[in-house]
Amino acid sequence: MALFILKCMDTKKFLSTLGRRIRLVRRVKKLSQETLAERSETHPSYISEIELGKTNASIYTYYKIATALGVSLQELTAIHLGRANHHNEEQIALLISMLRRLPRKRQSIFLSGIISLIKTAG
Repeated sequence: MALFILKCMDTKKFLSTLGRRIRLVRRVKKLSQETLAERSETHPSYISEIELGKTNASIYTYYKIATALGVSLQELTAIHLGRANHHNEEQIALLISMLRRLPRKRQSIFLSGIISLIKTAG
């Protein structure tokens, strides 16, 4: 999937989209750029450049940012083609964040319920 996306997007658009995704998750988590920089052992101006799509950071830097945001690298880099509904993306990111904070047993209960709802919605 990632290879397909890279073939469809030029580097500038890809970095811009990834930067917006990082900003979105950061804002949903109610973190400042300074806090994210501290947690990811980077500089706030570097976080700003990444969020603006002005720099192509290393995979390790993206991993540190994802870890600091409490999401997986795969989740952070999940870029959907086409127009995104930013409100829905924020809600999905918030839901995932909330689920991750629950004990495993409660996660399983909520996930089963969500999956059932989605399946019945068709």
